[in-house]
Amino acid sequence: MARLGILTLHGMGNTDYDYAVALFDEIRHRLGEDLADRVETKAVFYQDILQSNQSRYFNKVKRRLRWDDLRQFMLYGFCDAASLEAQKSGPNSPYSKPSKRSSMPCGSFTAAWMAMIGG
Repeated sequence: MARLGILTLHGMGNTDYDYAVALFDEIRHRLGEDLADRVETKAVFYQDILQSNQSRYFNKVKRRLRWDDLRQFMLYGFCDAASLEAQKSGPNSPYSKPSKRSSMPCGSFTAAWMAMIGG
């Protein structure tokens, strides 16, 4: 009977069905035969539900797509989240910067945000 369960979810992009096989094989290898028998692994795969619609949409718009707008959306949209998450704490954390600005136009929002995060 398994004493530990490991569940994976694939990330963004066009993911292969067997995305987790190598990971699970490596875990079993490192644990050894005795411990590996006590671990249950399961990979959740949902890309097949999404991919056909994504591909159909992309094929319709790819000739009309303005690449600079897409690049800007990716840079401004996803980089903000990634940058904030990668630097959650420390003296140069983006989370601490609003409290250091004296002329922040959204002072009430900043005060509420800092109260929520304990700043």
